Amino acid sequence: LPAWSAAAFAAGSTRAASNVEAVHLAVLDYDDGSPIDGERKRWAGFAYALHTSWSHTDRGPKYRIALPLVRPIPAPLWPRVFAHLYARTGGRIDKATKNPDRLFFLPALQHYQADRLAEVNAGAWLDLDADALPRTPEELAAEQRANRPPPAVRWHATAAERDHARA
Repeated sequence: LPAWSAAAFAAGSTRAASNVEAVHLAVLDYDDGSPIDGERKRWAGFAYALHTSWSHTDRGPKYRIALPLVRPIPAPLWPRVFAHLYARTGGRIDKATKNPDRLFFLPALQHYQADRLAEVNAGAWLDLDADALPRTPEELAAEQRANRPPPAVRWHATAAERDHARA
């Protein structure tokens, strides 16, 4: 199936998280059965493209919403943005899609009579200041590790060394 990515990669590189320069779209993957109407209301003021995915049914909605960003998010800040979007959706989006190099398949159907939906919404582009968003627990832990003093070195003297030191 044809696929796409919301990321820009370093010239001449392959698709890998380490090669992502920036993410240009916030892509929200709903695989938990959240009703489409609820998410339409949540994102009503924003521009987006919505489409159902391969395993979608009317009884088990599975779909994707892609929101254009006012400015690209630098790759190192993408985890903050994803954490923000995850919280903003009440944890409804699939955490497995948090990596910046994520590949998304174009809309496809299991068979020609499958339930399906595709639509676009006109509105404002999503304006997220990634620098102002709270740091992720992973970022905080990395900062703590980087700022931690080296462990104290313990020296255990042998009996002969202790005797020599006493003399």
